[in-house]
Amino acid sequence: MFQAGLLATYATDWLGADTVRRFSVRFKEQVWPGDVLVCAR
Repeated sequence: MFQAGLLATYATDWLGADTVRRFSVRFKEQVWPGDVLVCAR
C-alpha cells in the first residue's frame, strides 16, 4: 500500500491533482526488500 501511495503522489505532482480523475492499483503479491517495482499502463 505504501508503494501505491508513493505512485499516487508522483502522478498528482507530475500531472496535477485536478487532472488525475481516477487511480487504481491491484495488489498481486507481497513486496520484499530488494524487489524491483515496475509501473506500467
